[in-house]
Amino acid sequence: MAGMLFDDALALHQSGRIAETEAIYHRVLLQQPDYPGALHLLGVARQQQRDYRSALEFIERAIAVIPNKAVYHSNRGAAFQSVARHQKRTRNSIGAKPYQALPTRRAAS
Repeated sequence: MAGMLFDDALALHQSGRIAETEAIYHRVLLQQPDYPGALHLLGVARQQQRDYRSALEFIERAIAVIPNKAVYHSNRGAAFQSVARHQKRTRNSIGAKPYQALPTRRAAS
């Protein structure tokens, strides 16, 4: 049953219907909590919706199940890059300068 649901979700995902896809991936995971394909592609769907931290969590769970699957690691790297870009945009929007040197105090002469 989980395999058939996963196939349905994959078809929807490929057609760009992300919200519907996520709901089905969650149904797959209710039936089989460690279904690696559903974990991975739910992470990819979350990344597509700019929920980068959640994306990382799901992709890392998939990696825990199948640690040698290259595409999982590739998408994990992409999610990390998305997190970094998001953090940089956030810092820039508030004017923060993360590497700005702090002023030093001179010793009194």
